[in-house]
Amino acid sequence: MARHPLFLVVLATAACGRGLPEVAFSLEGPPGELLIAEFDAAQERIDAAVYTFTDAAIAEALERAQDRGVAVRLVTDAAQSATLSGQQTIIARLTNSGLPLCARGGVSGGIMHHKYAVIDGRFVLTGSFNWTDAANHRNAEDLLRIDDVLLADRYLTLHDSLWTCE
Repeated sequence: MARHPLFLVVLATAACGRGLPEVAFSLEGPPGELLIAEFDAAQERIDAAVYTFTDAAIAEALERAQDRGVAVRLVTDAAQSATLSGQQTIIARLTNSGLPLCARGGVSGGIMHHKYAVIDGRFVLTGSFNWTDAANHRNAEDLLRIDDVLLADRYLTLHDSLWTCE
């Protein structure tokens, strides 16, 4: 898959079977492009959690993945999903399309503040990037893509523990 020139390759310690990480910085271009490219490339599953989600293009990428038969599980913050009008719109849209979604809080009344996606049990995308237009175009945010099945497995274990809405 071709990469947009704004994605910088950063040095990482060499490890057998692991690719080099990529990072997208919002001040150099929209990190959402990397996220959408990964959702469009997903073949089996997307397990993701995000605090704030108002970007329709990212929602469309999740819907496209689901339409291709990719299993999607999305966790969002319950308070943001209930009070932020843009997020309410995205949540309603995804729920109406049948996408499995869990809106929940953190521990002891806290917030669910994670921002990650695991693609096909292999690629982890994580960083400060919320899935919003402001995060893409106005805020200083980052999104790191790491090709590491061991790290992906740790995130999937976390995701399973967050998936409490069924």
